Amino acid sequence: RPVYILGAVLAATWGFFAFPMMNTGDYLMIMGAAVPPRAAASSLQLSVASRLLSPVVGSFASDAGVPLLTDDVLSWRLDGHAVQFAAGTVGWHDTRNPAVAAELIDRTVVASALAPIVDRLAPVMALSPKVMWGNVISAANGAVTVAGMTDAGAVPAGRALIRSMTRLPRLHGTATTTGTTFRRHSCCLFYLTPRGGLCGDCVLHRTGSH
Repeated sequence: RPVYILGAVLAATWGFFAFPMMNTGDYLMIMGAAVPPRAAASSLQLSVASRLLSPVVGSFASDAGVPLLTDDVLSWRLDGHAVQFAAGTVGWHDTRNPAVAAELIDRTVVASALAPIVDRLAPVMALSPKVMWGNVISAANGAVTVAGMTDAGAVPAGRALIRSMTRLPRLHGTATTTGTTFRRHSCCLFYLTPRGGLCGDCVLHRTGSH
């Protein structure tokens, strides 16, 4: 059943990040606990969005243009319970304009790979598209944050790209960006998982409800 696959991917994706400094017994207890199907599906979709958007957003933020990832150059395989991606010969657009870059990203990797996932998971897993599009913009912003850890110079261009992405129809209203602050307008549902908490950009920090 899909829920078992999604739960396994959730464990493989989040295990290294969500449960640090944990002994083996505690780890096995938590990983064996029931994970709500919608939370598992959201985590899977968020992990896929992160893997696909990170090189695209990071490339633009690093002043290297935009790789055009489309379904005809992308391939994937399961590595244990994780989803791994590879790309063939990739087209490239040498733009430094964040609005142009946002449009290119929307027409390529978002339209080719991420939008179909949203369309398929929504009815099968009863997962809100608002949550999944929030995951997409959160993944894009996360790529900027990670890039900035080793190259502070990448942050201004990366933040400008995120602002431009939130102005596009698919991602309009998914997040608020104010200066260096990013706050998504939905929750990825990670707090529903065993020992789960709120992500740093979660809307529930603002509302105080979870």
